[in-house]
Amino acid sequence: MLENHKALRSALIFLAAIFVSLAIFLFGETFSSSFETCVNKETANESQQASKEYDSPISIIGIRSRCTAGFIRSHNGEITALATLIMAAFTGTLWWAAAGQYDLLEKQIDLARDEFISSHRPKIIVHSVELAYDANEQGLMTLGAEITIFNIGGTSATITDFVGNIQIRETPLRAGIILPTIEISPIIIGVGERKYLRVGSVFDDRSLNAATRGAQGNPLLCIAAFVYRDANETPRFTGLCRRYSAASGQGRWHKYVSPEAEIYEYAY
Repeated sequence: MLENHKALRSALIFLAAIFVSLAIFLFGETFSSSFETCVNKETANESQQASKEYDSPISIIGIRSRCTAGFIRSHNGEITALATLIMAAFTGTLWWAAAGQYDLLEKQIDLARDEFISSHRPKIIVHSVELAYDANEQGLMTLGAEITIFNIGGTSATITDFVGNIQIRETPLRAGIILPTIEISPIIIGVGERKYLRVGSVFDDRSLNAATRGAQGNPLLCIAAFVYRDANETPRFTGLCRRYSAASGQGRWHKYVSPEAEIYEYAY
């Protein structure tokens, strides 16, 4: 609707420019001494011809036409300048209308793009969480978790924020646990691609055994979450909660099956 108003306004401005230019021409012609002299001379010539009615409409139109032609020839430079101004106004109006159409087309393209992204959103899920180890300053290997994720959605995404830690938690697990930020560079993950995220801890083999013995049955949990965004910068979230188990002799991360843990398992 707004673009139609702009086009109509441009057309009205162009018509107004033509009207003003024509008015200026007629004004200059009417009050020109050379034009008035020509009209008087032609009228006198017509009146001398008894076979013509010099004051008839056809005669008057012929007289004014001949004098207008003479006026144009004698003021060729000024009329050329006026015509140039009219052409400049016309060109400017065309440019304005074309610019409005370009803006409209650009908005339509952006709208179609946004609709496509909205209907083909990315969706990043957690595929698995495996044990990982890092050497600390004392040269001891500390426990960690390597998170494998996949983008099963329809468009690419960028992971921008990541929080998480590994810690013994009292049960029942409470809601609203604040997790520390893990510094990462933005991670672009395409459709069907796999990426990895890593959460570390302060637990080496000795401190882990001591902590689990004194935990009084409380689990060692890896809780993490990340934020990813589509091309429209729409934020989306995925979270996980895994429990460490050493029952098999080799530690593993298992999904923590507990009603209160469900609030930390999500993908939306």
